[in-house]
Amino acid sequence: MTAPTFQSAATSTDGSTVALTYDEALSSTTAATTDFAVTTAGSNNAVTAVSTSGSNVELTLTTPVFKDQSVTVAYTDPNTGSNDANAVQDSAGNDAASLSATAVTNNSNYLKGLQAELFEGINFDGLIQRQQEEIINLDDTYITNAGGDGETWSMRAYGEIQAFATGTNTWETRSDDRIRIWINGEQAQNWSTDHMSLWGDVIANGLVAGQWYSIKIEFAENTQVSRLKLADKRTRGYVDELRFNTKAPIFQSAATSADGTKVILTYDEVLSYEEASNWVDAPNTGTSSTTAVTSDFAVTTDGAANAVTGVAVSGVTVELTLTNTVTNNQTVTVSYTDPNLGSSLGNNDVNAIQGIQGNDAASITNKAVTNNSNVDGTPPVITGPSGSPGDATSSKSIAENTTAVSQLTANETVTWSLNGGADAAKFQIDGNGNLSFQAAPDFE
Repeated sequence: MTAPTFQSAATSTDGSTVALTYDEALSSTTAATTDFAVTTAGSNNAVTAVSTSGSNVELTLTTPVFKDQSVTVAYTDPNTGSNDANAVQDSAGNDAASLSATAVTNNSNYLKGLQAELFEGINFDGLIQRQQEEIINLDDTYITNAGGDGETWSMRAYGEIQAFATGTNTWETRSDDRIRIWINGEQAQNWSTDHMSLWGDVIANGLVAGQWYSIKIEFAENTQVSRLKLADKRTRGYVDELRFNTKAPIFQSAATSADGTKVILTYDEVLSYEEASNWVDAPNTGTSSTTAVTSDFAVTTDGAANAVTGVAVSGVTVELTLTNTVTNNQTVTVSYTDPNLGSSLGNNDVNAIQGIQGNDAASITNKAVTNNSNVDGTPPVITGPSGSPGDATSSKSIAENTTAVSQLTANETVTWSLNGGADAAKFQIDGNGNLSFQAAPDFE
């Protein structure tokens, strides 16, 4: 048998691993971490673990790769003269050849730092800009450089922070005026009143060293001097173990509700939830207020517009309330137009379908909707005393001084009633479809 041949290498989407792909299945016994060399942006990035699966070798990295960084990988066969157990090899023990520094496809969706949104006023009133902040170290210039007066403004930042210890992790902020922080969905700091520049602990429990956890920061300056620094409590140096995901939610499918009143869009990740609108509101409650408006959606039923009257977000779904109920025999489509506020906001904005880190989902056009409506849209076929089932008219001659006319039947369960007609008042119909005169006619 021939030795495995290297095919390609790529990072994972979170940048934590590099996978080398070969042209055949590999042995579970593989090379040591020191046999590999990975560089990120020209700097060594030590391999901490090696595993094989099928035809892949997965290398775990010390430092996650960020989006758009250049990455290379090299491998040195520990014994080029013969085959040995501790090498990249196939099940027959044939060693793969050494690999000189080779370009790695970078699939990472992450950027260093946090994605920060700058707002007018202390209550997140009007979005001014959205940009990457590699560290959190802000003062009055943050707003004045964006055209504000430096007196009243607010900032909300999203992303992930890396735990430095297993168990309780404590960071610090130096803030003036208001600050609150959530880590891993739990409040880690809450200083929601005006105060002078002071240090305060940011405490997160139950973390695992080296793992990444969600972080959200909300800050506001209420006149005079502003200050915000996120620091390592041990050194009071800037925290730089921060990253944020640039991946946007991807549309998966759409379906009507069983009652036909809604169309539900499903995405591949959790969507933005309701943010606090001021310093009294509790965050992360209710349905989303940071989603698109009704006019950004277009639903059709059997080719006709069916206006959207309400939009709500829950988990990975967007629920659209419709003007007209969809019946089970109708064809339904849905479209969505991503609002675009321009490049200064990275083409992301608060009034859009977006992930919890503010990345807008792409527009979709005329996507087929699975019709799960239980509302019957097919009319029943009625059979009268003459003609064929479904005929628009039917007739019968009745002898005078009798009341019975005929029993009408249908191809499905129906509720019988009389609806209009010049002589409707002269007739009656019971629950079994028996049509009769109210009084026997007498023509003499």
